[in-house]
Amino acid sequence: MLNWWLPENVTSYGQDIDWLFHLIYAITGVTFILVTVALLAFVVIYRDRPGRRARYTHGNTTLEIVWTVVPALILVVLTFLSVPAWSKIKMTMPATDVVIQVTAKQFNWQVTYPGPDGKFAFRLLDPSVLSRSVFDRIHASILMSGTLFPAEMYADLLGIAARRQVLRTYASPFPRENRLLLVSPNVTTLFVKRGKEMHDAIAREIGGIAAAVPGNVAAFFPSYELLGEAHRRLRAARVPKQVLVERPDWSKTQRDGALEALRLARTEGGALLLGVQGGSLSEGVDYHDNLLAAVIVVGLPLSPPSVEGEALRDYYARKFGFAKGHDYAVVYPAVNRLLQAAGRAIRSERDRAAIVLLEGRILEPRYARCLPPDFAPARSEGAASEASRFLQPPG
Repeated sequence: MLNWWLPENVTSYGQDIDWLFHLIYAITGVTFILVTVALLAFVVIYRDRPGRRARYTHGNTTLEIVWTVVPALILVVLTFLSVPAWSKIKMTMPATDVVIQVTAKQFNWQVTYPGPDGKFAFRLLDPSVLSRSVFDRIHASILMSGTLFPAEMYADLLGIAARRQVLRTYASPFPRENRLLLVSPNVTTLFVKRGKEMHDAIAREIGGIAAAVPGNVAAFFPSYELLGEAHRRLRAARVPKQVLVERPDWSKTQRDGALEALRLARTEGGALLLGVQGGSLSEGVDYHDNLLAAVIVVGLPLSPPSVEGEALRDYYARKFGFAKGHDYAVVYPAVNRLLQAAGRAIRSERDRAAIVLLEGRILEPRYARCLPPDFAPARSEGAASEASRFLQPPG
């Protein structure tokens, strides 16, 4: 009846507290009314009248005992009635929809929510916390990789002191004439430009290259979602090659099976492999003996916004400055995945292959400056025909 003037219940024990409040309110309300009525009655009954004199009294012992015992009994009853609610609040953990982690700081509370799996994760944002002491204890070390670019970034992230750094970048030893490196300026995976027309354009580019290139072709996407969009369109277009599609749950046996399928398909016109950048097929697999005639890298795999990504970018910005922080946390990791995927085609000095980047942003200065000096793709409006001419056998 009195719920209209109380806040909305948002806890599992709010109803119990409201019931106790209403009971105490009723007792005190009735007591207030009785005392007020008695006070008014006494004012009227014992008002001043002619011939009546005031009389002094020492009080009434029985009445005093009653008005002491009755409130005490009421308090005892209320105490017993409050015990279940108190126990429910303090001793029983109610069921909850979500568990959060709350960290108290000097001037604020930091609330951390779990991930989609309901779990909390702790990530090491700064590898130098562990690696710096290792490099400080050793006399010298050599760090090298085909995609360790830029070397300055890795030295910074690993915490190698500037006075101990010797940075060198070397060109690829493979003959440059064995590699055709193109970029298509008219397609992009930029989120605001994604739509049916852009997905259709990407699928047309892939289908055109796959049809024009003799041999196996691999196309690597920023995500399985974009891979699926292209696969549906390529299947409808009936690409003249067997299509192999990487799945997120593939085991090593299934990945090895895909490589074997490529070997068998090479003698029959080739196959089209669809995979993701950053996955095992675009980074952890060697395609020996010129197994791939062409590699298509679709889009720039910039990480989508996330709590971890924002924390990493903010931390690097504070440590290395805003420009470096953004590049180290966002741009260079994406470029590295792109380079890893592009490098699947040519694994020896004898391999010959075409590499096509389906991402117009690569031509923009803010991304082009992040590419290695010997990785300079040429703008192409007809990548399929150029790749076909490049891979035609001599004579």
